[in-house]
Amino acid sequence: AVGVWAIMIGIAGISHNITDGAGAAWARMGFYGVILGTSLLTVFSGIGIESVGAAVDWVASGSTDATALGVAAALNLSSSAAFNMTILFNWLGMAFVGIGLVLSDSYPKWLGWVLLVISVVLVIISVSRFFYDTTQITEILFAAPAALTSVWAVVMGIWITNKEIKSM
Repeated sequence: AVGVWAIMIGIAGISHNITDGAGAAWARMGFYGVILGTSLLTVFSGIGIESVGAAVDWVASGSTDATALGVAAALNLSSSAAFNMTILFNWLGMAFVGIGLVLSDSYPKWLGWVLLVISVVLVIISVSRFFYDTTQITEILFAAPAALTSVWAVVMGIWITNKEIKSM
């Protein structure tokens, strides 16, 4: 969750620095999507962690109360479904930010294209997760471009830092 929060903060700065033309509208709309996705992740990660804890406590207690396990399982299932929505909103928002970067002169266009491609791949993966059960292969297919988002964020941060140092 902390990494997603950090990316959201970075996207906030980027979207507020794009002030010209259609790029500004796309970046702002993308920022709102990232806020929504990050909020979902924060809430439902907590629910998922608590539901797993409840299930472990239930098993450890030796209780025969099926209701407690059922509630924990339902919370865990809702957490998984919300995670799929998180992926969708976060990376759809980042795709919009990528469009904003491409349409703007505030940042290098190649950084916008890279974010756009990564985000479109992750949006497709997130939509497929609604229709197909996840497997280890699909988790790896999700993790690789998600990790590239972090690499993109580091590269963008380095570019912004260099730009600011040069302007001093």
